[in-house]
Formats: sequence, structure tokens, C-alpha cells
Amino acid sequence: SAADKPKTAAPAAAGSLVSMVEQIRLEEGSTDGRAWKRYQIKLSDGKEYKTYSQTFADLAGKAMKDATPVEVKAIVDSYGKNKITEFKLVDMEPAREAGQEG
Repeated sequence: SAADKPKTAAPAAAGSLVSMVEQIRLEEGSTDGRAWKRYQIKLSDGKEYKTYSQTFADLAGKAMKDATPVEVKAIVDSYGKNKITEFKLVDMEPAREAGQEG
């Protein structure tokens, strides 16, 4: 039964990946006179994921600085690139107070 399966520290939702952020690269350009910024986020699975979201990029920067795992959902876009659709920090196990070991 499902109850017999070993529990993992952070169960990932279906279709999502829990990983560490290794590198963030900002790319800037313009298309038809419109400027854009794209962030390439390299995760510990060795793949690069792209996003135009400043929010996702800021979270990735925080995760990299604090060595916090992230949960990422991505789709493969029409250019064959991994495009991030959801990005969040994984809540670590809460620290136990002294005397609560058991």
C-alpha cells in the first residue's frame, strides 16, 4: 500500500522537480524594438531553465545564496527550452527546540 512507501524529506508535486540552484544568468535583448530580460537558471540536475519572471529570478538568487532547495515546474516551449511555470522555495523541516528530540 501507499503507506508502506518510504517518506522523502520534501515530496514533490506531480510533474515538479526539487533541485538546488547552481547558477543564474541574465540575458538581455530586444525584439522588434521591445527590450526584454530573460533569466537562465541552472539547476543541480544539470539542465537550464528559462524565465522572464523577475520574481522567479529573485527567488532563485535567494535559494542559491542560502543553499535552499527549490521546487520547479517547467514546460518545454516551442523553441525546445525548459520554461519555468512555477518556482518556489522548499520549506525545510522546522528546527526543533532544545529538549524536543525524541
